[in-house]
Amino acid sequence: MADALPWDPEKTYDTADELVSFEGKSYKQQQWSTNKRPDIYSGIGMPWVLAAAHPSAKEAS
Repeated sequence: MADALPWDPEKTYDTADELVSFEGKSYKQQQWSTNKRPDIYSGIGMPWVLAAAHPSAKEAS
């Protein structure tokens, strides 16, 4: 699995299967989104799906 960059609320995610990290977890993009938090908008029919726990992820504060 490729390295997940920290999620950016100002970025438009429009590349299929792009990975992001948010609060120690990795999420894979399922559909176009902007400013949709991966932890809230993840699941079937949502922009994100939980890809994996990422305990070593360091989030920017």
